[in-house]
Amino acid sequence: MAVTFSVLAASALTVRESRAQNSGLSAHFVQASEIEQYIHRHGARAAAEALTKENEWSRLRRAVASGWGNWEKLVPELMPAVSVHTGESLLGALNTALPLNPHATLEAVPPSAREEYLARVCSPVHQPELWRHRTLRALSSMHPAHAEEQEKVSFCLKSLKEASET
Repeated sequence: MAVTFSVLAASALTVRESRAQNSGLSAHFVQASEIEQYIHRHGARAAAEALTKENEWSRLRRAVASGWGNWEKLVPELMPAVSVHTGESLLGALNTALPLNPHATLEAVPPSAREEYLARVCSPVHQPELWRHRTLRALSSMHPAHAEEQEKVSFCLKSLKEASET
């Protein structure tokens, strides 16, 4: 998925502008990797401000909620630089993505306040019963390679099972 994000690095935009002019496109399209590069060059706060200025948060949330790992990996880098409201919406997007791409979703849970964030990402609250079933199936079929990933999977499975018992 590509998003409009006109404030990104000039070199990438220069190439895109010439392609857009040649193809008749009026917008600049940016990949998740370009936002990641922007974060690394200018910092997460500058990237968050640019996303706000360009009204691109909804597109980023939709990409994350779709379970696209290249977008999900932006979340831990952006979380420290966003408002509480935006942070909650990003965690909600990860929650939606959990049954679709559990590996990338759990990897995207920011390390700061991990248990708090995991509780939100793994919560079946406000999700249909089908989400819980799909999430349980997806998590149960995972074979985590690292202890940290196994802890996240175990936490989510426990949370989902406890929620189904109440």
